[in-house]
This record gives sequence, structure tokens and C-alpha cells, in this order.
Amino acid sequence: SHRHENKRPARENDQPVAVRVVHTLHIPGDRERYKYHETITWAYLALINERMARGQESNWETFSAANADLFEWPGGTLSRCYNPSTLDSDLARRTFLMPDRVA
Repeated sequence: SHRHENKRPARENDQPVAVRVVHTLHIPGDRERYKYHETITWAYLALINERMARGQESNWETFSAANADLFEWPGGTLSRCYNPSTLDSDLARRTFLMPDRVA
């Protein structure tokens, strides 16, 4: 049996950091409409994972301070990656869409 080992060093509370970012982000407006959004969810999880892999933050306080742009809404990180009409679409709510803005 061939076994793959994760070379990424374990960090304190990896999963809670991702969960906290998503829960901390406050999207104004109709809460029912924004209950779940596939594109926003997966995009943030990918961004958080990349930031955690690149950074040296070991806890929530240092991670959130070093990545304040993840908490800006509207106008934050995703607005640089997606057109507003894309994120507002029913398709983006139901399935993950790739970014449609060139940075």
C-alpha cells in the first residue's frame, strides 16, 4: 500500500480559522437570500487555505490581522475576482463559478 503524507506542517486550529472567517463575514441585506452561496463559500475556503499555507500565523488573532481584506464586504477580495452580477446570480449561489475578473 502506498501512503501519501501531508508535508504541510500542522497548525493550531486550522479548521476553526476557516470557519471563523466565513462566520465573521457579515453580508448585509436579506439573510434568507444569503443563507448559502456556493461560489462565495468555496472561494473563501480556497483563499483561506492559500493564505494559511503562505503565512506564518498560528492563531485567529494573527491570521485575521494579517488578512483583514478577507473581512471587507462589499468591496473586499472577492470583488476584485468577480463581477457583482456574477456573485448576485442564482447560478453562483447554486454552484461554484470560477472568477471572471482579471486582476
